Amino acid sequence: MTKKSEILRREDIYEYNELEKIIDIGTIPFMNLTKVCIDFILNEFLTKDTMQKLNIDDKTKIKARHYMLQAKAYFSEKTITKETLKEERISCWEAHDKCGYESTQRKLLRLIVCFLYDEESTAEEAKHAQDDELSIIFNCLYELGSGYCKQLRLYLQKNLIQ
Repeated sequence: MTKKSEILRREDIYEYNELEKIIDIGTIPFMNLTKVCIDFILNEFLTKDTMQKLNIDDKTKIKARHYMLQAKAYFSEKTITKETLKEERISCWEAHDKCGYESTQRKLLRLIVCFLYDEESTAEEAKHAQDDELSIIFNCLYELGSGYCKQLRLYLQKNLIQ
């Protein structure tokens, strides 16, 4: 098997490519994509069963849920400011940095921090924002374990195709 075929078989890349066969990610408004991904993390991923399977400690579970609720408050509900979101992002990175280097807690917080960014981007960066965001999310899920990328793809297919 060639190196390229090995890479394309990685779950994150495979599931992203499968999604792109059905949905042109670049045509989905960035905010819509972000909101649907936040809902996936809150309602489908941060479940008791998944957290037990990943052996995530209670403290990290509580932090992850808090940060995701803050992301939802910013992107969906508009109830917190950009400055508050930035403070939450810094706090999440600090919690991330305190975790063991290869720990699932660290990997989970790396996924969560993706949703705590709302920085201004250049026009060129904005053209690829959806692809970049989704690629990172798929990669973070891949790092956490098998099956999560497929779960996200199916959720996106169901909730982005109206």
